[in-house]
Parts: sequence; C-alpha cells; structure tokens
Amino acid sequence: MKLSRALIAALAITSLGGCAGMVSKATDRFSSNLGTAVLNSEDPGTVRDGLPSYLILLDSLVLDANADPNTLLAASKLNSAYAGNFTGDDKVRARRLSKKAFDYAKRATCVQDAALCAAVDSDPEAFAKVVAEDKNVELMYILAGAWAGYLQANSEDWARSSTCPRSRRCSSAWSRSIRPMTAARPGRTSG
Repeated sequence: MKLSRALIAALAITSLGGCAGMVSKATDRFSSNLGTAVLNSEDPGTVRDGLPSYLILLDSLVLDANADPNTLLAASKLNSAYAGNFTGDDKVRARRLSKKAFDYAKRATCVQDAALCAAVDSDPEAFAKVVAEDKNVELMYILAGAWAGYLQANSEDWARSSTCPRSRRCSSAWSRSIRPMTAARPGRTSG
C-alpha cells in the first residue's frame, strides 16, 4: 500500500513537470506569434485598439521573477511598439510604456546573457566592448530598440535619460555599440 502511494506520488510529480514544460512552450509560442502578428499587421488602427488587452495579458505572463526570457522579449517589443506608435501626445504614457519595455528587455538580457546584463549599467566604453564581442543579435536588437525608445520618451528629462549621459565620449561609444546591434537585425544577413 505504501509502495503504491509513493509510486502514484512520483508519477504525479513527473506529470506536473511535463505539463509545466508544455505550458511554457505554449506561452513562448503564443508570445512570439502575437508579436509577429502585431508587428506585421497591415491595419494599425486595429492594432492600436486591440493591443492594450494583449499588453496586459503579457504583463500577467511575466509577473513571475522566473519569467521565460522569450516572453519577456515579446512583451518588450510590443510595449515599445505601442509606446512609440500609439501614445500620441501622451508623454507620460509613452514614458511609462517605454520604461516597462526597457525593463522587460533588461530582465531577458540578464537571464540570457550575463556579460551583456552587467555591461548595461557599466560605462559606455565597457558596454561597447561587450557588444562588439557578443553574438546574440536578436537579444541585442530588442534591448537596443527598447533602450532607444526609453531614451526618446525621456529626452526632456535629463535625470531619467541619464542611462547614457549626453557627452561626446558617451555618444561615440553608444554609436559604436548600437550600430552593430541594430545593423544586423534578426532574420537579415549582413553585407
């Protein structure tokens, strides 16, 4: 009797682990497909009207501290796209959404690429060096896009945009860092 209870418990635990993996894959696929559908839509009005519900849905999927990095990247891309395209003159909303996009991109970066994660908060020269050696083009592209959106949305607020101080040294390092990050967009070949 004790052996059969132990066997049933072991099977239940094993099954739950398999279910968790399936749910994670389904969530990842949903997030990726949603992002692709939104960004490729030929009807911006429908995207503008419908996307807020999906932004909330993606927020719910990344609440966990151990959120899937691909879901974080999808949430970053969509929040960034909405902030840059559909907030109009509402600068407060644009700042809030772009900050969320940048935060999600940084969280995904810290899960997928420890060196790049550490470099985000380092000086511009160290950041440029890490970017030059990094090979994760898609991650760097999404991070760069979210970061640029955050800086643009906060361009009037020097304290918030201090992630890259406006100086010749920073501008030069930033340009050297971002150019390779954005030039080789995922799905494109360089050359």
